Amino acid sequence: MPPFSRDDNQRVDDLITLKEFAVQKGYSVPDKLIQDIAEVEYKFLRAANRPQPDANDLGNIDRLAIELTQITYPVTVSNIRALGSISGVTWFVYGLLSFGLLAAFGAGWAAWVAKRGTEWGGLAEGALPLALGAVGAVVYVMLPNGRLNVVAGLDAENRAFDVVRVVIGGLLGFVLYVLRPVATTGGAASFDSWTLIIPLIGGYSVSLVVGILAKAVAAVQLALNIDEKSVRASLQK
Repeated sequence: MPPFSRDDNQRVDDLITLKEFAVQKGYSVPDKLIQDIAEVEYKFLRAANRPQPDANDLGNIDRLAIELTQITYPVTVSNIRALGSISGVTWFVYGLLSFGLLAAFGAGWAAWVAKRGTEWGGLAEGALPLALGAVGAVVYVMLPNGRLNVVAGLDAENRAFDVVRVVIGGLLGFVLYVLRPVATTGGAASFDSWTLIIPLIGGYSVSLVVGILAKAVAAVQLALNIDEKSVRASLQK
Protein backbone atom coordinates (compact mmCIF):
# COMPACT_ATOMS: atom_id res chain seq x y z
CA MET A 1 0.00 0.00 0.00
CA PRO A 2 1.38 3.49 -0.86
CA PRO A 3 2.84 5.35 2.15
CA PHE A 4 0.36 8.23 1.89
CA SER A 5 -2.77 6.09 1.61
CA ARG A 6 -5.29 6.12 4.46
CA ASP A 7 -8.56 4.29 4.80
CA ASP A 8 -11.70 6.35 4.34
CA ASN A 9 -12.63 6.42 8.03
CA GLN A 10 -9.14 7.56 8.95
CA ARG A 11 -9.42 10.48 6.54
CA VAL A 12 -12.57 11.59 8.33
CA ASP A 13 -10.98 11.17 11.76
CA ASP A 14 -7.87 13.14 10.77
CA LEU A 15 -9.97 16.01 9.41
CA ILE A 16 -12.01 16.23 12.60
CA THR A 17 -8.88 16.02 14.76
CA LEU A 18 -7.25 18.82 12.77
CA LYS A 19 -10.38 20.94 13.18
CA GLU A 20 -10.36 20.40 16.94
CA PHE A 21 -6.70 21.40 17.04
CA ALA A 22 -7.45 24.62 15.12
CA VAL A 23 -10.32 25.45 17.47
CA GLN A 24 -8.29 24.76 20.62
CA LYS A 25 -5.37 26.90 19.40
CA GLY A 26 -7.62 29.75 18.29
CA TYR A 27 -6.84 29.71 14.58
CA SER A 28 -8.91 32.06 12.42
CA VAL A 29 -11.07 29.47 10.64
CA PRO A 30 -13.92 30.81 8.47
CA ASP A 31 -17.41 30.07 9.75
CA LYS A 32 -18.41 28.26 6.56
CA LEU A 33 -15.41 25.94 6.80
CA ILE A 34 -16.25 25.10 10.41
CA GLN A 35 -19.86 24.44 9.43
CA ASP A 36 -18.89 22.19 6.52
CA ILE A 37 -16.55 20.15 8.71
CA ALA A 38 -19.24 19.95 11.41
CA GLU A 39 -21.61 18.44 8.84
CA VAL A 40 -19.02 15.81 7.98
CA GLU A 41 -18.49 15.10 11.68
CA TYR A 42 -22.22 14.78 12.31
CA LYS A 43 -22.73 12.52 9.30
CA PHE A 44 -19.86 10.10 9.86
CA LEU A 45 -19.05 10.26 13.58
CA ARG A 46 -22.29 11.14 15.33
CA ALA A 47 -24.58 8.78 13.44
CA ALA A 48 -25.69 5.58 15.15
CA ASN A 49 -24.43 3.47 12.24
CA ARG A 50 -21.34 5.03 10.75
CA PRO A 51 -21.84 5.11 6.95
CA GLN A 52 -19.05 4.51 4.46
CA PRO A 53 -18.04 7.69 2.52
CA ASP A 54 -18.80 7.59 -1.19
CA ALA A 55 -16.85 9.32 -3.97
CA ASN A 56 -18.58 12.66 -3.45
CA ASP A 57 -18.00 12.50 0.30
CA LEU A 58 -14.31 11.73 -0.15
CA GLY A 59 -13.90 14.62 -2.58
CA ASN A 60 -15.58 16.96 -0.10
CA ILE A 61 -13.41 15.68 2.77
CA ASP A 62 -10.22 16.23 0.75
CA ARG A 63 -11.34 19.75 -0.20
CA LEU A 64 -12.03 20.63 3.42
CA ALA A 65 -8.69 19.13 4.49
CA ILE A 66 -6.83 21.29 1.95
CA GLU A 67 -8.62 24.46 3.06
CA LEU A 68 -8.00 23.77 6.74
CA THR A 69 -4.37 22.77 6.20
CA GLN A 70 -3.69 26.12 4.54
CA ILE A 71 -4.64 27.69 7.87
CA THR A 72 -2.98 25.26 10.31
CA TYR A 73 0.19 24.50 8.31
CA PRO A 74 2.70 23.03 9.22
CA VAL A 75 0.24 20.89 11.17
CA THR A 76 -1.66 18.86 8.57
CA VAL A 77 -3.94 15.85 8.36
CA SER A 78 -0.88 13.70 7.70
CA ASN A 79 0.93 14.58 10.94
CA ILE A 80 -1.87 15.62 13.30
CA ARG A 81 -1.71 12.20 14.99
CA ALA A 82 2.00 12.70 15.73
CA LEU A 83 1.14 15.90 17.58
CA GLY A 84 -0.17 13.89 20.50
CA SER A 85 3.23 12.30 21.08
CA ILE A 86 4.99 15.59 21.90
CA SER A 87 4.57 17.94 24.82
CA GLY A 88 4.94 21.67 24.27
CA VAL A 89 7.85 22.43 21.94
CA THR A 90 9.64 19.95 19.67
CA TRP A 91 13.39 19.42 20.04
CA PHE A 92 13.75 20.52 16.40
CA VAL A 93 12.58 24.02 17.34
CA TYR A 94 15.37 24.40 19.87
CA GLY A 95 17.93 23.20 17.35
CA LEU A 96 16.60 25.52 14.65
CA LEU A 97 16.59 28.53 16.96
CA SER A 98 20.12 27.74 18.08
CA PHE A 99 21.24 27.61 14.46
CA GLY A 100 19.47 30.91 13.80
CA LEU A 101 21.25 32.59 16.70
CA LEU A 102 24.62 31.25 15.50
CA ALA A 103 23.88 32.47 11.97
CA ALA A 104 22.91 35.91 13.29
CA PHE A 105 26.10 36.07 15.35
CA GLY A 106 28.12 34.97 12.32
CA ALA A 107 26.44 37.64 10.19
CA GLY A 108 27.32 40.31 12.73
CA TRP A 109 30.93 39.18 12.87
CA ALA A 110 31.16 39.05 9.05
CA ALA A 111 29.70 42.56 8.78
CA TRP A 112 32.25 43.86 11.30
CA VAL A 113 35.15 42.27 9.40
CA ALA A 114 33.87 43.50 6.03
CA LYS A 115 33.49 47.09 7.25
CA ARG A 116 37.03 47.13 8.62
CA GLY A 117 38.37 46.40 5.13
CA THR A 118 40.93 43.81 6.24
CA GLU A 119 42.38 41.09 4.03
CA TRP A 120 39.51 38.87 5.11
CA GLY A 121 36.95 41.50 4.12
CA GLY A 122 36.08 39.92 0.78
CA LEU A 123 35.51 36.50 2.32
CA ALA A 124 33.44 37.99 5.13
CA GLU A 125 31.28 39.95 2.70
CA GLY A 126 30.65 36.75 0.74
CA ALA A 127 29.63 34.84 3.88
CA LEU A 128 27.46 37.68 5.17
CA PRO A 129 24.48 37.30 2.78
CA LEU A 130 24.51 33.52 3.23
CA ALA A 131 24.19 33.94 7.00
CA LEU A 132 21.51 36.64 6.72
CA GLY A 133 19.54 34.59 4.20
CA ALA A 134 19.62 31.63 6.59
CA VAL A 135 18.42 33.88 9.43
CA GLY A 136 15.52 35.08 7.27
CA ALA A 137 14.62 31.47 6.43
CA VAL A 138 14.68 30.48 10.11
CA VAL A 139 12.30 33.35 10.89
CA TYR A 140 10.00 32.15 8.10
CA VAL A 141 10.01 28.55 9.36
CA MET A 142 9.24 29.71 12.89
CA LEU A 143 6.49 32.12 11.73
CA PRO A 144 4.98 30.47 8.62
CA ASN A 145 1.50 31.96 9.00
CA GLY A 146 2.30 34.83 11.31
CA ARG A 147 1.96 32.49 14.30
CA LEU A 148 4.78 31.05 16.37
CA ASN A 149 5.47 27.53 15.09
CA VAL A 150 6.43 25.57 18.21
CA VAL A 151 5.89 22.23 16.44
CA ALA A 152 8.38 22.73 13.61
CA GLY A 153 9.86 19.42 12.50
CA LEU A 154 6.81 17.51 13.67
CA ASP A 155 7.64 14.60 11.37
CA ALA A 156 10.51 13.50 9.12
CA GLU A 157 9.03 15.15 6.03
CA ASN A 158 8.63 18.51 7.77
CA ARG A 159 12.14 18.33 9.21
CA ALA A 160 13.59 17.67 5.76
CA PHE A 161 11.52 20.50 4.27
CA ASP A 162 12.59 22.97 6.96
CA VAL A 163 16.28 22.11 6.58
CA VAL A 164 16.08 22.51 2.80
CA ARG A 165 14.15 25.77 3.27
CA VAL A 166 16.93 27.21 5.46
CA VAL A 167 19.62 26.18 2.96
CA ILE A 168 17.64 27.64 0.05
CA GLY A 169 17.10 30.81 2.08
CA GLY A 170 20.85 31.25 2.44
CA LEU A 171 21.40 30.71 -1.28
CA LEU A 172 18.63 33.10 -2.28
CA GLY A 173 19.94 35.73 0.12
CA PHE A 174 23.34 35.42 -1.54
CA VAL A 175 21.79 35.70 -5.03
CA LEU A 176 19.95 38.90 -4.11
CA TYR A 177 23.07 40.37 -2.54
CA VAL A 178 25.09 39.65 -5.68
CA LEU A 179 22.43 41.41 -7.77
CA ARG A 180 22.37 44.33 -5.33
CA PRO A 181 25.15 46.47 -6.89
CA VAL A 182 23.46 46.51 -10.30
CA ALA A 183 20.05 47.10 -8.81
CA THR A 184 20.94 49.77 -6.21
CA THR A 185 24.25 51.44 -6.91
CA GLY A 186 24.49 51.41 -10.68
CA GLY A 187 27.15 48.73 -10.76
CA ALA A 188 29.36 49.94 -7.90
CA ALA A 189 30.08 46.93 -5.73
CA SER A 190 30.59 48.89 -2.53
CA PHE A 191 29.64 47.65 0.94
CA ASP A 192 26.60 49.49 2.30
CA SER A 193 25.20 48.53 5.70
CA TRP A 194 21.61 49.38 4.79
CA THR A 195 21.62 46.85 1.97
CA LEU A 196 22.00 44.01 4.47
CA ILE A 197 18.21 43.93 4.71
CA ILE A 198 18.12 42.60 1.13
CA PRO A 199 19.51 39.08 1.79
CA LEU A 200 17.51 38.90 5.02
CA ILE A 201 14.27 39.52 3.13
CA GLY A 202 15.43 37.25 0.31
CA GLY A 203 15.92 34.37 2.74
CA TYR A 204 12.51 34.99 4.26
CA SER A 205 10.53 35.20 1.02
CA VAL A 206 11.21 32.71 -1.76
CA SER A 207 8.41 34.17 -3.87
CA LEU A 208 10.10 37.59 -3.77
CA VAL A 209 13.39 36.24 -5.13
CA VAL A 210 11.67 34.12 -7.79
CA GLY A 211 9.65 37.15 -8.88
CA ILE A 212 12.77 39.33 -9.12
CA LEU A 213 14.65 36.69 -11.12
CA ALA A 214 11.67 36.20 -13.43
CA LYS A 215 11.51 39.95 -14.08
CA ALA A 216 15.26 40.05 -14.70
CA VAL A 217 15.08 37.19 -17.20
CA ALA A 218 12.12 38.82 -18.94
CA ALA A 219 14.03 42.11 -19.18
CA VAL A 220 17.08 40.37 -20.70
CA GLN A 221 14.88 38.55 -23.21
CA LEU A 222 13.24 41.83 -24.16
CA ALA A 223 16.60 43.63 -24.47
CA LEU A 224 18.04 40.87 -26.66
CA ASN A 225 14.79 40.44 -28.57
CA ILE A 226 14.64 36.78 -27.64
CA ASP A 227 11.34 35.03 -28.28
CA GLU A 228 10.73 31.78 -26.43
CA LYS A 229 9.02 30.15 -29.41
CA SER A 230 11.84 31.05 -31.76
CA VAL A 231 14.41 29.68 -29.32
CA ARG A 232 12.56 26.38 -29.11
CA ALA A 233 12.30 26.18 -32.88
CA SER A 234 16.04 26.82 -33.29
CA LEU A 235 16.87 24.11 -30.75
CA GLN A 236 14.79 21.59 -32.64
CA LYS A 237 16.72 22.13 -35.87
